[in-house]
Amino acid sequence: MKNPLEKYRQWQTRARESISYKVAKAQSSFAHKLEGLLHQRAKSRSDLANAIGTSPAYVTKVLGGDANFTIETMVKLANALDADLVISPRPREVYLATTWDSAGKSGKHRPPRDDITRAIKLVEQQKNRHAVA
Repeated sequence: MKNPLEKYRQWQTRARESISYKVAKAQSSFAHKLEGLLHQRAKSRSDLANAIGTSPAYVTKVLGGDANFTIETMVKLANALDADLVISPRPREVYLATTWDSAGKSGKHRPPRDDITRAIKLVEQQKNRHAVA
């Protein structure tokens, strides 16, 4: 029988692989960056709501990660803050190779060594492809 900690880790891994987790993570990331832009631009939630023709309550929902917004809404919100929306898929291996070093220093768990090695090889291959082109 597995111990409770091992069961929890398996449950956590399955949860992080789910689409709903990834959607929530993307919404949270967008909301966090939007909040940062609001602060940088010295704008209020009401200013942002007026700029896109919606209510301050809706902007609060978006910033809280509670709204299921469309790409069009994301573009409107970014545009209202004089920013561009960039959406781009990224291979997980490349993400691991470029972020784990700093994440490891902040106390987060590192991926298995072979994952790092694979990610570094992938990044090197991509660099070589771009150098040839």
